[in-house]
Amino acid sequence: MQTNVRCARRTSAWVLALALGVAPACDVPGGGDDPAEDGRRRRGVAQARWEVTSDVSGRFGDLGPRARKELRARRRELARVVREVYAAAWLRPRAERRVVRARFGRRAARAFLESRLGPPDDERVRTTRRVLELDVAADDARRAAARVAIVARVGDHARRHRVRHRATLWLERHDGRWRVIAFDAHERSIEA
Repeated sequence: MQTNVRCARRTSAWVLALALGVAPACDVPGGGDDPAEDGRRRRGVAQARWEVTSDVSGRFGDLGPRARKELRARRRELARVVREVYAAAWLRPRAERRVVRARFGRRAARAFLESRLGPPDDERVRTTRRVLELDVAADDARRAAARVAIVARVGDHARRHRVRHRATLWLERHDGRWRVIAFDAHERSIEA
């Protein structure tokens, strides 16, 4: 099974800069793993912890104390949004439509829901690795890119297989909320 999905808005300079990782200045500490927000269990099955890292794009040199504080707050918000989306898509499929409509732009939400990423609703899922890399634009901390990698075991003992999912989400902050405006995702079965 392989799914390739592309949903994009008009390309702008910041998207290219974030996608290429232009001028990363530092790692923004803080945030990390909040088990209450990331769907750590599905039907009694323990899930892998999120490994969260972040960079600042579009700035050379050190950031001031106010800018660092602002970026730490944005990082926590971004990580929460991405974990919420992936918990709904992978671990709580009944909540997927509601969460995606709340966290995605209209076109991106439609494409994400039509892509059918993630395991089928009736499958038993155990994530073995979940990685989240955030790049936040340093100019105003209102634009970001998130790279997600998930490896999971899907199915029961009789028909178990592993799935690798990789995605890039482009996000913008409007009216105090982060929204996914575009994404590129690839998902495939891998040898057990």
